[in-house]
Amino acid sequence: MNKPDVIIDRVQYPDTITIVGGGAIHNMSLISNRVYEMGEIVFSNTIQTFPLEQQIILCYDDNYIPLDNDEHFTIIGNVKIYYGFDSFCNHSCDPNCHHIPTSDNSYQMIASRKIHIGEELTCDYAVFDTECKTHFECKCGSAICRGII
Repeated sequence: MNKPDVIIDRVQYPDTITIVGGGAIHNMSLISNRVYEMGEIVFSNTIQTFPLEQQIILCYDDNYIPLDNDEHFTIIGNVKIYYGFDSFCNHSCDPNCHHIPTSDNSYQMIASRKIHIGEELTCDYAVFDTECKTHFECKCGSAICRGII
């Protein structure tokens, strides 16, 4: 695990969210620990970039998760963009959150509608992942699901 091409990111995430396994939409997900009103800041985050071949292992709460390029990064050319704990925010065609950029490498996640305690936090990947060339079948289950993202 200490190979030179491995980075272990000891991620810190706000106490207002929890990272859980076995999410409703995907394997891992972000869950709200409080109520958010529409327009409220859910969290702020900073992105990092890494060479495409760099293996990233996420460490949180003494759990180690090797991150997959296809699931946890936005790939642009030979660079992958990493969103830290927000890598576990799953897509929905009817999301409860959206991103507002605050600088070239940071953003705020804003509640698009009221979010309840225990609700999974979701965003629309198609809105911010515009340079990504990979498409996938959507499994969000929303009544307005587009089918392919």
